[in-house]
Amino acid sequence: MNHLLRDRKVGIVAVLLVTVIGIVWFTRPTKFEGRTIEDWVRDLKWVNRDAADASARRVLLAANTNAIPYLLSALVRTDAWWVTKGNELLEKKTSTTFRFKSVNKPVPLASAVGDAFNVLTNRAAPAVPQLIKIYTNHTDENVRAQAAVCLGWIGPSASNAVEVLILGSASTNDNIANNSVWALGKIGGDSGKLIPVFTNLLRPGVHTVIRDNAAFGLRTFGTNASSAVPFLLNMATNSSNDHLYFSALNALEKIDPKIAEKLDKEHGDQHGSHTRK
Repeated sequence: MNHLLRDRKVGIVAVLLVTVIGIVWFTRPTKFEGRTIEDWVRDLKWVNRDAADASARRVLLAANTNAIPYLLSALVRTDAWWVTKGNELLEKKTSTTFRFKSVNKPVPLASAVGDAFNVLTNRAAPAVPQLIKIYTNHTDENVRAQAAVCLGWIGPSASNAVEVLILGSASTNDNIANNSVWALGKIGGDSGKLIPVFTNLLRPGVHTVIRDNAAFGLRTFGTNASSAVPFLLNMATNSSNDHLYFSALNALEKIDPKIAEKLDKEHGDQHGSHTRK
């Protein structure tokens, strides 16, 4: 009798596994010009762009919003698509502890997904609600940081993310904080909310890259960010970091050109060169 029960359980599990494999097969990712979106995304490059990069950009633009589900999936997934899909189905439909495993896990795609959103820009606006959920709730801080990058590349169309990104700009994780500040600068919005946030992040002791992105964010508001001028001057004149000096100068050129010119002259007189003509 025990043998019969065991054989019956084995048979049921086998049928369930075959069913799951069948469902996974029929729900495999759609291919675009013979390749999955993930395959195309892996060809994107920031520098030394080549023919593969050009083809990837063309395919992503042609796919348009059809690429979004695959990009969002790739952003949060750390395993092959069929492994993730199969294990999701096993967890939902069965009580078995069996799980699929990859022989070789693919390279995580989170950073490359950010590049894909840079290609799509505001075309990817339908992804904003899901990106906000990932940014707010995901347990992997690297994934949250990359979700901020994706929101930033969408630009002003991601304005619904501003509130959560402001919260993220104060994160103790420098990667999340920096990417959040950068994204806020790309998205823009209410100067009354954002200028104080950016100004506060110019203070000494804040990570250099975060201060740099805060200055960039202020630059986008032009003359409306005049209240930040004293803080930008302080960052420019009291930092030994040349990059921070130029970040402050670039922001001042948009906010108050006369003060920027005076600052650059004083800096040039002191260091023997000028950056403005």
